[in-house]
Amino acid sequence: MDENGDGKLQYDEVLKGYTKYFGAELAETETKRIFALVDVDNSGELDFSEFVTATVNRGQLLQEDKLK
Repeated sequence: MDENGDGKLQYDEVLKGYTKYFGAELAETETKRIFALVDVDNSGELDFSEFVTATVNRGQLLQEDKLK
């Protein structure tokens, strides 16, 4: 997903990856949700620490009520 190789995931990179697998409508919704929850510094990109935190806490991010 890190298309430019800078070690961070930009919003557009995540959106493109999700669109490939889930279609445009779901991808947009999920990418917005992910960034709202994970991009704690509101930089528009997920750095390593944000990614690791999200991975460790993925159970909270993927709760059934949030997937509906």
